[in-house]
Amino acid sequence: MRTTTPGRFKAAALFAAATLAALAAATAPAPAMAEATAAAPAAVRKACPNVGGEKSGAKAITAVFHNQSVTVTATVSDHQTGSTRLHMKALQGKNAVDYDDSGWVDDEDRRVSRTLSAASPGGASAIEYWTESAYGTSGHRICTR
Repeated sequence: MRTTTPGRFKAAALFAAATLAALAAATAPAPAMAEATAAAPAAVRKACPNVGGEKSGAKAITAVFHNQSVTVTATVSDHQTGSTRLHMKALQGKNAVDYDDSGWVDDEDRRVSRTLSAASPGGASAIEYWTESAYGTSGHRICTR
């Protein structure tokens, strides 16, 4: 009967385990590449509901969601005494990650475009927007990716 000494068996087992670990590491996707792929969704263009009224509000609102930003484009209208502006927030979940406004619009229709930063994996999940005028604030709207 032939016997193997414990030292030889242990060395062979360690060699086999190291070989299997190397093969598994070589065939697995690189973690950085897997994370980058998951965090880089294609740009998504969404049409969003109008906000405000006929004399003061925003219409033709679109949001283009990119990996690290969202571009909001709208026509801000003001045909009343005073001025109107559109407020916009980029949201990740329920957290606001950036804010901007259109500036005041007075007695005209003005096309505006703003890019809001959302510099974290996946970018913004939604925008929140509303108008403000001399007569008050419209209801807040949410437009999701």
